[in-house]
Amino acid sequence: MTDLEIAPGSIDLLSDYVEQKDWCKEARWSIRTDNRKNELGLGPTRTYIGRRVLYSRENIRRWLTAQEKAKSPRRMRKITTRTGKRAKGRVA
Repeated sequence: MTDLEIAPGSIDLLSDYVEQKDWCKEARWSIRTDNRKNELGLGPTRTYIGRRVLYSRENIRRWLTAQEKAKSPRRMRKITTRTGKRAKGRVA
């Protein structure tokens, strides 16, 4: 065996990657939703090996961190009561 050959089972090259079905299960959304988010550029960066869709764990961590930072405050809107007076409050 030369230096460039890798013995079977000695190194798992894909250990830092998660398959799409596992990521969707963890994120609690469907594969279809994941595909839609990818088309809109809203999810973590994908890697393709043939038809397999993989996500690097590092890209998932970066995306999740960006979601935390991008969280915007809930918007306020005017709420009126039955008497027509304005009530203060947040929209759920």
